[in-house]
Amino acid sequence: MAAVTNRRIFGLVCMLIALQYLLCIDAEADSINGRHLLQAMESCSTDFSKVDYSSVTSVCKQPDYDLNACCSTFKNLACAHQEAVNNFQSTCPIEFMAFLNMNGNYPNGVFVGRCKLGSSLC
Repeated sequence: MAAVTNRRIFGLVCMLIALQYLLCIDAEADSINGRHLLQAMESCSTDFSKVDYSSVTSVCKQPDYDLNACCSTFKNLACAHQEAVNNFQSTCPIEFMAFLNMNGNYPNGVFVGRCKLGSSLC
């Protein structure tokens, strides 16, 4: 059980790092201004660990991860938390995506890049 928990934690950390990159957070610009990336981001006031992700995980399934079904349910869930998930000055979008991917056991890329509306998640 501990190995599974450690693997999930490691996966979550990796997901957070990858999502920071995918969401185009510019660490270089922050370091030029004398700030470090994590210091520049506000902590998220929404506890995404308590969100019910079943509206997405019950519809968006392997092996094909149907684009229409996945994106439709993703957008409904993301829009329920619109202010938080679109606040790219905070860790909210990263946490939202990490918890969604962890709850659905999704590989990278199922939602990010496929379901984005411009520069917003909702």
